This record gives sequence, C-alpha cells and structure tokens, in this order.
Amino acid sequence: MPNSSLWKKNLAVALVTLSITATTASSGNRMTSLNFNFPEKREYQYDYDEPTNTVIIAFEQTSPEDLPSLDYYDENLIKRIIVREHGNAKTSVRLTLKDRNLRSTIAHFNEPYRVVLDIFDYNFKEKRDPITGIPLSSNNNVVTVEKDNSGKKYQLEQPSIKPLTISKSPEGNRRHRLLQPTPKSLHTSAELTDALEKIKPGIGSQWKQFPPYIYRLQTASYHDKSKQKSWNKAQASGALASSKAMARYASKLYDFGHEGRALMAFQQTLHKNPKVLTNKATYLWKLGEIHLGQGNFTLADGYFQALIDKHQEHTLANFAKLRRLDIKAIGYMKKNQNKKFLELIQELEQFTFTKPSELAAQKMIRHAFWSQALKHNPTGSATNAQEIPTISRSDEVALASLLKTAEGQKTIFIASTIILSSKLSKKRSWRPETGVFATNYLKAFSGPVTEPYRSILVEKLKAKLNKELQTQELNGKYIAVIDAFERLSPVLKTVAKNTQTAWSLAQSYRKISQQEKSIKYYQQSAKEFPSGINKFKANFWLAVMSSETRTQLKVTASNPSRIAYLGRISRAADLAMNNEWQNLKTDEKTKIMITMKDDLEQTVSSSFLLKTPAMILLGAWDKSLSSAYSASSTEPTDIMSGYSPQASTVTILSKLAKKFSDLGQNTERKKTIQLLKYIKPSDIKGEKQAKKLWADQLLGLADEYRQESEYHEAGRLYAFTGENVPDFEQRASTLYKGGLMLYRAGRREDAIKAFTQCSEDGQDRYYANLCTERLSRINN
Repeated sequence: MPNSSLWKKNLAVALVTLSITATTASSGNRMTSLNFNFPEKREYQYDYDEPTNTVIIAFEQTSPEDLPSLDYYDENLIKRIIVREHGNAKTSVRLTLKDRNLRSTIAHFNEPYRVVLDIFDYNFKEKRDPITGIPLSSNNNVVTVEKDNSGKKYQLEQPSIKPLTISKSPEGNRRHRLLQPTPKSLHTSAELTDALEKIKPGIGSQWKQFPPYIYRLQTASYHDKSKQKSWNKAQASGALASSKAMARYASKLYDFGHEGRALMAFQQTLHKNPKVLTNKATYLWKLGEIHLGQGNFTLADGYFQALIDKHQEHTLANFAKLRRLDIKAIGYMKKNQNKKFLELIQELEQFTFTKPSELAAQKMIRHAFWSQALKHNPTGSATNAQEIPTISRSDEVALASLLKTAEGQKTIFIASTIILSSKLSKKRSWRPETGVFATNYLKAFSGPVTEPYRSILVEKLKAKLNKELQTQELNGKYIAVIDAFERLSPVLKTVAKNTQTAWSLAQSYRKISQQEKSIKYYQQSAKEFPSGINKFKANFWLAVMSSETRTQLKVTASNPSRIAYLGRISRAADLAMNNEWQNLKTDEKTKIMITMKDDLEQTVSSSFLLKTPAMILLGAWDKSLSSAYSASSTEPTDIMSGYSPQASTVTILSKLAKKFSDLGQNTERKKTIQLLKYIKPSDIKGEKQAKKLWADQLLGLADEYRQESEYHEAGRLYAFTGENVPDFEQRASTLYKGGLMLYRAGRREDAIKAFTQCSEDGQDRYYANLCTERLSRINN
C-alpha cells in the first residue's frame, strides 16, 4: 500500500449505510467496501500508519452517531476498529488491517455524496464473466462454488462479520459501539508500574473545555495524595491477583485523580472479565466519567446508560441520568443549537430528585444555566458558557437550603456563585446580608479553580457597592455608608479605589466626625479627580481635615511624627488648592464661592492656618460688596447669594482680617478691613455690638495709617466712621481726628467738612469746641 499523506475532501453527512462485499476467503482475493453516504459535504482526512498497519480516516464536524456503518466489519480483512470522538467535533476511525498483504483506497462520489473505502489483497483481481466481461458481484448471503486447480469443487466461506459491543445512543433509537482497544496483557507488578508511569497523570483534558456546570464528580475522598506513587508500586502485585483486584486498583487510581491510568487498569479487567465491572455501579460510573473527560462521548454515554439499566436503584443511576443530559448539552453547544436546551429542561423536570441534596442541587444548577441560555439566545445562537445565571428569590432560597448538606465542593461553589450573582442583579437593591454572603463567599473560594466566576462576581460586587455607597452618601446616609464599607472583606474594600467612591467615603467619615479616617480618601480623590471643581473640593477638605486632626493631636502632644506628617499634607493641599483655583473658570469660582461659603468661613474661624480659603473669601466679599454699592446705585446689582452686608458680615470680615494677621499677610488684612466701608451702620439695625465692632475695626486701621504717616487714608477712615455713626459716643473725637489728618494731607475741603460735622455734635462739647476753633483758624 502506498503511504498516503493527509489530504482533504469535501463531503456530506447523514445516515450512512454499510456495504460489505467479499469475494473469497482465500489469500490474494479478499475485498471489502465501506460506504459512507452523507446529505451534505464535509471534510475528511485519510492516512496510513505503516508500523501498526492501520488505515486512519478523520471526519470533520462528525460524531460517531453519524457513522452507523462501522457497527459491523469483515473480520477476514479488518482486525480491529477503534473510533475516537475528539473535543473539536471531529471523529477519527482507525481500522487495523488483518495482515500486510492488504491494501486500501478511498474515493468520494456525488448524488448522493458518499465516501467509499475499499480494502483488498495486494494482487486482488476482480472476477468477471468469461463471456460478457461484466464484473461479477458477490452477495454476502450467497455461497459461491468454484473449482480449484485440481478441478475439485469447494464452497467459499461466508465472510466473518463480527458485531461490536453496542449500547443506546444519547439520541434514543440508534445504537453505537463501545469497543475499546485490546490492551497489552500485564503479568508482573513491574510491568504494571512501568505501564502506568508511561501514561500522563491527572484528569482528562476535555474537562477544561466543558461548561462550568459540567465538572468531574468525585465519589470518594482521599486526602493523602503524597503517598500515591508508593501506593501504586506497593499494590501492583496485589492488583494482578484477579480481575476484581485489578478493578479495585483502577478505582483507587481514579479516586486519586489519574483517569488515564485508571482506564488502563480498567481495560485489563474489561477484556478478561467484564462482568466484574458491569456488576458494580461505581465502576460503570468511573468508566463513564473517564471517557467523558477524554471526550469519548459515545463510550461515556454507553457506560452511563449501562449503569442506569443495570443498577436502577443505585444513587449513581440518578447522577448518570444527569450526565447523559450533560452529553447532549455539550453537543448542542458545539453545534450552536441553543434552542435544544428547552428539550433538556423538559427532560430535567421529569426527574424528581430530593435526596441526596447534592443531586438536587446539581439539578437546580443545570436548570439555571439552561434557562439562562434560552433566555438570552432563544433562536439557537452561540452562548457564553461563562455567563452566570440569575434565579428567582424562591429558587435562591431553595438552593441555599440545599447547600447546607451538599457534598461536592464544586457544587457548593457553583451554587453559591449563582446565589450571589442573583443577589447582585440590577433589579435588586443592596442589603446588609448581601455583604455578609459576599464576604463569606470570597473567604471560602479562591484560587485558579474558581475562575472566571470569582473575578466576574468581584467586579459585579464592586460595581454594585460603588453605586450603593455613592447613592447613600448623596442621600446623606453617612452612617449606612460607613457601616456597609467596614463590614466588607479586604478584597471588596478595594472599591475605595474608585475615585468617586473614595470621595463618598471621605465625605461620610467627615460627616460622622471621623476626620482622621477621611484623610486618605480625600488624598486619593485629590490625586485622581480631573482638574475642576471636584479636585478643588478634594484638596480643600484634605487641607482642612489634616489641619484639624493635627490640631487635635497637638493638644495631647502625642505622636510628633504624625503631627509633622499632617502638617506637610495640609500645606501641600493648601498649595494644590490654590493652583486649582487659579485654573478654574469664572463661573466655576462663583459656584464655589456660593456653595462653599459656610465651609470657607469656618476655616477663618478655626485656629489652623490655610491661605487659600482666606484669599477666596476676600475675593468673594470684595466682589460682592464693591459691586453691591456701586457709584451708580444704592441697591445691590451683582451681589452673590449670602454675601450681603449685614451684622454677620462685620463679624466674618473681622475674623478674616485676624486670619490674615496670623498668616502674616498684612496687605490682605488691611484690604479686608477696608471692605467694611461698603457696609453702612444703617444696614446693621439694632446690632449695637456689631456697630461697635465695625467702628473699632475701621478706627484701628485708621490709627495704623496715622502711625505710618499715611494721613490721607487715616483721615478718610476717621471721617467716614464719624460721619456714618450718628449715635457713636466717640463721634466728635473721631471727626476731629479725621479733620486733622485730612488737613495735614492737604485735603482742606474734606477737613472743613469733618470739622463742621464735629462742631455740630451736641453730645461732646469739648471736641465740638475744638472743631469750631479749628474752623476759625482755617477760615482766617
């Protein structure tokens, strides 16, 4: 036979019929054909493995159910057939030929589309009618009589057609092979150990390809896996004692998680005494699981069906029913037949599992996933198998109840995942018990085996928490915000990395008077907010909270390093606040002046030193007061809300002046006091203390100007104060001082006005007489 390389053909698949013809059993004249008929084209690959004398055909997008023609074969030409279903919807057929005198050819034809594999002797010659030359067909059911060279007649043997082991398919009616390759007989413990070590340890590779709810079920727990290798060697000789001993040995290998090695050991028993395996439900279950993990769905389904048929009352029979549905689900997902999940759900609902709770929980898990698939993809399009389903509140309660006694850790994990995902539904509001459940979930489940679900849920939790914390803070529920946050696990507390959430936490801690805890969240907000009002506010509160905390610590004189650190934070935040203020637009500045008026004024009343809030207040009052009493009008024109001249204005401007004095900003202090000139005593109705404060501030500043020889400014302030306070006890003396300073500054007319008002004062005749005398001198 020529060694053919892999080549592809387009062909089609559906029901396949088998045509086996045999011409003779004598050497040199054997021939058989396998015909595969298909309704649509598919690709296939064909090759020959010379060392094993094996013909290999690999069909794309094909399952063993599509190849019923392999249920029988001619034993005179084919020694063994092995069919393997691969995880990528591909099926390979290996036909080991009887001997090396055989050859094969493959061809495809149309109408119907079919692939024909011919296997024949090397020197095979087709029998023809000696007269017509037409090929003679051989009927398998007809006995042909011929003569040999001696002239004697003999009867040809009918071809030996060997039926394979069969079982019901997942589709119901058709039947499929359960043939497994004949293993090499092992006679010594050394041979067994060597054979085991040649097989890759661990579970089947296909388990990782299945949907998350289809996972390997462990029916026995063995925790001391460190002694597994020595156990293999120690028990190898005992395993060879009998078929039962080998089966027990294989079962132990499965329990240790080495499916390939377990299968090899099971095959030793299978080909010697298969009843040992079929008589025990656990063996059939493990064989089904092994083949499922290797992607041999037909074999897996056959063992699960055998388990159901032979051990109907066994608990594993119910698990096997679920597994058969799982195999269907895998097939539907591969073919994007999502609408088929409705049939699965209907079959699932026929099962009334109540015990064990493990089984009932697995039923609910499948129902949730398949319902989710139908909900989002009812037309049969592809489904994201990683999507976590959402269940109703009643199902959530039922599933949570089953978790209390469920056995499988993976089952508990998947069920808990579904429950938590449901609690995090957009339609559900956050509740304290959700946080408790989430915290317990994250503590219980971690590591690669929990992915991608754990990461998905963490992100959903963070999104839910961010929204919840931010909303609660906006609604003024600061205690609820802090209570919810501080109950979270360390993993979930990373929600504070969200800038807006960090701001909400900072605000909430500040509002409940936990200033020191608010600092780090204001730091984060100030760093991460983009330039604008929010960044300004974050720096403002960072400066205020660090200053306030520093002041409190200084009272107790404890933790000097912390005190120094807070001082650095406060100064840096004050500087950053100023830089941000300079970059704000005019309307943004006005908004801050209005909305943060009380907060800004509190910094003026405090003992800690912040320059930027004081400068902002000075600008706000200057803008408001100077525009409110413009030269063209005595009514407010462009005054900001809250910045109107009244008794409290005198107080705040006095405090602001003192703050500038503490900050060493004398120019700003004087400018602040000068703003009092925009406030008339008539605006301070009935507030004697405020009027006195107003006069004291202006007179104090006037005295400073006099001492600094700034006579004009001093005179103006003296005269302004005396002129605008008719009931002021020191009115006459103030006007007198004003007149003197103005006259010295060369302001003769202004001085005369001040002296005239002073001379007319009837309360203080002493200064009134002095002013009269001064007027006389000026006039002369």
